[in-house]
Amino acid sequence: MENASLNDHNNTSHSFEPIKLGMEFDLDEDRFNYYNEYAATIDFSVRKEYANKSKAHGYITSRKFTCYKKGYRGKDKRDMLVKKPRKETRTGCLAHMVVSR
Repeated sequence: MENASLNDHNNTSHSFEPIKLGMEFDLDEDRFNYYNEYAATIDFSVRKEYANKSKAHGYITSRKFTCYKKGYRGKDKRDMLVKKPRKETRTGCLAHMVVSR
């Protein structure tokens, strides 16, 4: 079982059970699906940022799930050549959940 900690995106009212420190999940996909469903209730989506894996045992020891808008797009040297630039999607959101064994 794994423990979860959360930096919450919004504190709006919702009908989904809020995430609490010490929650336990069986599988990595269960953790991802739970946080993604929770995030959907307060209007954001989740991506997997990183995973730390035990070299000795081969299982994931911790993983960080973040808001899909975390970070900023880097400067691209081809910007002047782009005819139809894509919409900026990374806005620096800090919502995340870290789970560990």
